[in-house]
Amino acid sequence: MRKFLMLPTAGIVLSSILLSSPAHAVVGGVELDEDTRAAAFGPLVALEVDKPGTDDDLMEVCGGVKIKEDTVLTAAHCVANETGTFKRISVRGNSLNFLEGGVTADATRMIPHTKFDPASLENDIALLKFSPEALDGIPAAALPSSPADTAQPAILTGWGLTEDGQLPQTGNARAASLRVAGTGGECKTGYDMPPTVFCMNSQDPELAMGSGQGDSGSPVWQERDGKMTVVGVDSWATHGPEGPFVRRGDSTIATQVTDYLNWIATAAN
Repeated sequence: MRKFLMLPTAGIVLSSILLSSPAHAVVGGVELDEDTRAAAFGPLVALEVDKPGTDDDLMEVCGGVKIKEDTVLTAAHCVANETGTFKRISVRGNSLNFLEGGVTADATRMIPHTKFDPASLENDIALLKFSPEALDGIPAAALPSSPADTAQPAILTGWGLTEDGQLPQTGNARAASLRVAGTGGECKTGYDMPPTVFCMNSQDPELAMGSGQGDSGSPVWQERDGKMTVVGVDSWATHGPEGPFVRRGDSTIATQVTDYLNWIATAAN
């Protein structure tokens, strides 16, 4: 049986995110402080992705979350494309900033879902494996026993592009509180949706809120029994041609973790 290090009670942390006024990044979100990161989102990690054919100095950013002593959960399109897995991925955890501090480690193995489709992004889920003790000091997140709940907000955390198309100027992680609108065909996006995803919208229809480029693979959290639990993995957003981040009325699409618990348990061993 897998064991997870449970996180401290998150009620006060959630309240601070829900009540904060919108700011520029993880679009419509607020910048986390160190106390909040450590108390509620400690398993959050940043991925530095080195793709084949790119300059060694040009890296892409994704998000992820530690779920086991040697395992990080992320999106499949952060680790592979139609030609195979990428050259190198390193993670940084126990740090607000994706550029400095905390614990860093290179993945020893990349495991995209066997049925991941890079064109449709179906089954957009993957694991990263690390050498023993490489991720020591980073807590492991709890995984859910039930799907994302439409009756409570979901929190997206990551380092993605802001509303003006820039990475967070401080380099610090941000969080946005979103409304879970439904799963699969219940999503009113105009796209065909598999039943293994759920969609999230801004809680205020007048405000843009959700994911931007760089948030892919980032965890989506909900509170379960006073603990922050990873219910989804950020996959893509229905943004228009204005830029690679959500605008007012757009949806953020996440992979439903409960649909992949058996795959995670098998692939993680």
